[in-house]
Amino acid sequence: MTNLHGEKAEMNDIPSTLAVFHSGREKAGSAAVQGEFGRAVRARKREHPVQVRFAQHPSAVDTLEGVVHAKLGDAIVTGLFGELWPVPGASFAGKYQAVSPLVMGAPGLYLTLPIEVLAVPMEGPFEVVLADGLSRLTGQAGDWLIDYGDGNLGIVNAAIFDATYEIPGSS
Repeated sequence: MTNLHGEKAEMNDIPSTLAVFHSGREKAGSAAVQGEFGRAVRARKREHPVQVRFAQHPSAVDTLEGVVHAKLGDAIVTGLFGELWPVPGASFAGKYQAVSPLVMGAPGLYLTLPIEVLAVPMEGPFEVVLADGLSRLTGQAGDWLIDYGDGNLGIVNAAIFDATYEIPGSS
């Protein structure tokens, strides 16, 4: 590829208007969401049932937003619309609860816990590079950029956000 001056250009040299956010940096997610957009709202995950299995080996999970790499022991969650996403094993217990008689850590039915997040409705396409440096999510206008409060970011499709999150105080 060549630039306007006929010189060889690398992909990194091409200016882009695509917003890119990096996940996994301590407190970086909150600063990016609040500072850059100022449109962030507090949202809370609604309790709802999900199916969970646990990765028996490192694997690639096809999410709606891109391929995410799961490690051995990570939870692979199937949501209300059949969408998949991995959750690191270390943070799973803080976000999900086993439905009795299931014991925590066994595959089966879980409830999402009502965790609070910061959420920004995005006006154009954007990307999130996850903490592993390998996984890259792509969002579209109308999708939500989610800051989980621990430095990790994610993307939630607008219809799924409406079904699975609530914005306290809004009607």
